[in-house]
Amino acid sequence: MKKKGKLYDLQDFEACVPGAGCKTVTMAAKDFSKWESVLSTYRLKKLEKRSFLNLSEMKEFQFRREQERLYFKTYFYQNNFTEFFLKSTFHLERPAALKKDRGVERERKLGIIKTLVPLTPEDRHSFWINILEC
Repeated sequence: MKKKGKLYDLQDFEACVPGAGCKTVTMAAKDFSKWESVLSTYRLKKLEKRSFLNLSEMKEFQFRREQERLYFKTYFYQNNFTEFFLKSTFHLERPAALKKDRGVERERKLGIIKTLVPLTPEDRHSFWINILEC
């Protein structure tokens, strides 16, 4: 990236990555999935302490073979895992893939075009002008 100088868009970034000995994968909408929450809100409301829901506080996860349950620890030195409260109707399935690109909100796109595009070279303006809107 230092050799390339400034990176203005995704194409510039994709051109730099192979130079670092890595390969690039251009993501498409079909590479993303529609994940839904499978947490049991009823069980979570019954708990007094809900601070464990912060991912930053979870130190270790455990998935057990042939069980559709998730266990976690909030400290490395804990002896036992705590069960993550999933819905009783939860069954492990692959979620549906997204069918189309999501895009950017119109107001945000106009703000980017107004502030960022004047700072980029003219041959890079088309990326921001043609970006999808949601």
